[in-house]
Amino acid sequence: MPLSENASVSIDFREILECSTDSVLVLDGHWQITYVSSRAQREFGATFRDIMGTDIWAALPEIKGTAFEVNYRRCMEDREEVRFEGYFPTLSKWYHIEAIPLMRGGIAIWYRDITRRVERTAALTAAEERFRLAAQATQDVVFDWDFATGKLEWHQTHNKSLGYTAEDLGQSIDWWLSRIHPDDQKRVSDAVRNLLKGGEPRFESEYRLQKADDSYAEVLVRGFVAQGPEGQATRMVGAIQDNTARNASDRALKERETRLTTVFGQAMVGILQSDTNGVLTLANERFCQLLGRTESELKELSFADYTHPDDLVWNLPLHAEKRAKGEPFQIEKRYLRPDGSIVWCEVSVTFVRSEDGSISSSIAVVQDISDRKVAEQALQESEVLYRSVLEASADCIEIINTDGTLRLVNSSALDAMNLDRLDEIQGATWFDQWPEAARGELTGAFETALAGSTARFSTQSRPGLGSPRWWDVVVSPMLDANGDVSRILSIARDTTTQKETAGQLKWASEHDWLTELPNRRAFTDRLQSATIRATASNSRLGLLLIDLDHFKHVNDTLGHAAGDHFLKIFAQRLERTVASCGFVARLGGDEFAVLLDVEEGDLDLASYGESILTALKKPIRFADREISASATIGGAAFPDNASSADELFDNADIALYALKASGRGGTSVFQPYMRDHAQVISSQLSLARNSVTDRSVEPFYQQKVDLSTGEIAGFEALLRWRHGGRGLQQPGTVAEAFKDYELATKISDLMQERVFADVSEWINRRLPFGKVSINAAPVEFLRDDFAERMISRLNRYDIPASMIELEVTEHVFLDRSSMYVNRALEVLNKKGVTIALDDFGTGYSSLSHLRDYPVDVIKIDRTFVEKIVSNSDILAIVSAVIGLAQNLNKSIVAEGVETESQRLLLQQAGCPFGQGYLFGRPVSGQSIARLLGDRKKLSKAQG
Repeated sequence: MPLSENASVSIDFREILECSTDSVLVLDGHWQITYVSSRAQREFGATFRDIMGTDIWAALPEIKGTAFEVNYRRCMEDREEVRFEGYFPTLSKWYHIEAIPLMRGGIAIWYRDITRRVERTAALTAAEERFRLAAQATQDVVFDWDFATGKLEWHQTHNKSLGYTAEDLGQSIDWWLSRIHPDDQKRVSDAVRNLLKGGEPRFESEYRLQKADDSYAEVLVRGFVAQGPEGQATRMVGAIQDNTARNASDRALKERETRLTTVFGQAMVGILQSDTNGVLTLANERFCQLLGRTESELKELSFADYTHPDDLVWNLPLHAEKRAKGEPFQIEKRYLRPDGSIVWCEVSVTFVRSEDGSISSSIAVVQDISDRKVAEQALQESEVLYRSVLEASADCIEIINTDGTLRLVNSSALDAMNLDRLDEIQGATWFDQWPEAARGELTGAFETALAGSTARFSTQSRPGLGSPRWWDVVVSPMLDANGDVSRILSIARDTTTQKETAGQLKWASEHDWLTELPNRRAFTDRLQSATIRATASNSRLGLLLIDLDHFKHVNDTLGHAAGDHFLKIFAQRLERTVASCGFVARLGGDEFAVLLDVEEGDLDLASYGESILTALKKPIRFADREISASATIGGAAFPDNASSADELFDNADIALYALKASGRGGTSVFQPYMRDHAQVISSQLSLARNSVTDRSVEPFYQQKVDLSTGEIAGFEALLRWRHGGRGLQQPGTVAEAFKDYELATKISDLMQERVFADVSEWINRRLPFGKVSINAAPVEFLRDDFAERMISRLNRYDIPASMIELEVTEHVFLDRSSMYVNRALEVLNKKGVTIALDDFGTGYSSLSHLRDYPVDVIKIDRTFVEKIVSNSDILAIVSAVIGLAQNLNKSIVAEGVETESQRLLLQQAGCPFGQGYLFGRPVSGQSIARLLGDRKKLSKAQG
């Protein structure tokens, strides 16, 4: 309700009144209500609603004749301030009221709600009265401590408990604290201080208090704190109870209980007492632990609730029967834990009789036997498992008495002995089932087991027990509890299949699967043992190593099936040829070996070789095709040519490769000079490998000139390599490398890289170098990728193929790589590479080579050029070759031109180009660049 605009209450005054926390009314001199504060409206609600301008006695008739009216009239009429407390029945509340006369007449009234304070005061007064009455009836010492004054008042019963007279009792808290036992004083003082700080509303403490006779009483002090109107602690009323006698009794009882509990609780067995209904009345800690329940939980159950159901069936009747007779009994049973697990226990039960002789309860002593039960169960299971394993095992397992008689055997052992039943072994000994020939091994193994050790042996089964079987037998001792041998355990495993498999594997490891001849491994072992035997007997051995010529051609043209068939037939012929005195082996691929052990007569290795070659000459048919082949054979004798097996093999190998180097086919017997040649070959191969590893290959260039003008027409790149100590080396020092594909290819790759790098530089500098020719060895064509690799390298260096010339010798058309040569030359020639036939007129010259292969240039060998001045026949041959080349439209170059006379004769014969020392020695690429650069400058100067 908004404030009235009545003139008797100014706006400022109303604002002040609105700030009050009390409810406010303003009356004018005629008892009319002129103002009701917002607080009053909320406080009194409907009672003060719409009373503005109303006479207060009409608005509040219930206050007439009360302290309210009396005090209001005093304030209004006598003009004095009044203060009083009154109960407002309409709101059921107590109020503190202040009324003040106003200067302009009328009064202002403030109402403050004190209901809670009045109720607390009334409750305290009632409590004090009840306490007073209780104190009169108790034997406790009652006190009243005023916090404000610190004064203590004592109830009249004090002398009955502590022996003090009224005069002896102190009136201050200090007197009280001084009578507390020194050991308790700090604890009690701390509690009192906490109380005075306004802590807990209740005080309780046990301590020792000095009595009038200077002895100490054990007291319990309880006190309650009273609070003032503002809620502050004002006093504490309490009682001091003398518990000396009771505490002494409690201590004695506790001591007895402790002794009993110690005995009862620390027992290693569970102890329980049950009534006649089976309800537990007492149980020690051990029993509670066994069942996983507290004593209180067990008391809520009957013993049937924690007994396993399977045991309950017989346990209940037995317990009833024994209880009826009063007879103690002992059983094994299972208790149930709350988690469902069980505990096996041995339970001894006795019955307690009352004074009239009737059964009043039962005492049970319970011992955990779970471990024993687990052990028994494990033993049973192990016995079952033992028998299951025994019967399931495929091994023959036998238990033997120490006298050798059989005690127990499994089914596998019965089967092995062709027996059906265990009783059939009665009286039989372990030794009876094995062959008599193995008796020594059996006895030794048995005695070893009797001595406490394990023995093992392998033997066959006894004759008459089916097909012979091999057995691996382990015999070991079985010890009793004292560690003595009480029985013998025999385990026999059938190893027949293993032995057969091992034999097959051994055969496979020592033989070639295709020809069924001994392999390299078996041959090496045989060679070693044969040389040792020959040394001991002073006898001789012969070794022939056989390499089939061009066998790869058979595989490549007819297929591997044809090659395999050829090898098998050849192996059979080889064995037949030397059957009486030779050991034949296939060393791998197309390589065979024959070890000759001739007891009598001469060891004619060449003759044996010819016999083998004769057998090979007969064609071998395959799929309506005839396959013919030849072989190269190298031989050596022991001890004629060697002092060891390794040396014998090496020398035969040297003889083989010496013959292959000079031309395939035939038989070659080792001679000492061959080793020297082999060492040269080995040395050259080693040098070649080093040159590749060190990348020390570098090209030197020799001019090709126009014999008419003397102008440079091109260059031939010649191989050189640098040795770490010997300097620049000629290609002859590594000539053997060009018979090995891997080495020849690596050297050629390095050479091409170096040459193409130089040519690329000359192109970039616009130097007039013509064509540059490079050489290729026949072995480089063994794989069908020579052309592609060379073209790829030209593309990488961005060199036109027309600037490169490839030189090959006539040998390339006859070597084992000939099948790939034509394709490689055709590919390169189509790309623009010029093909030159080097060293024409030497070796295997054939005009068909000029017809069948894309040859652009013929090079006359130096051996012809060097004799044309002194030998007219040679000049005629050279002239004929030049004419042939011209007629075939092929260019021609003469090599090895060293004199002016040679140049003139060649020019007169029509040879357009030549190269040799007459025009310049081979020089490095840098020198060629300078030479070409100088010629270019001279040409510009002359132009």
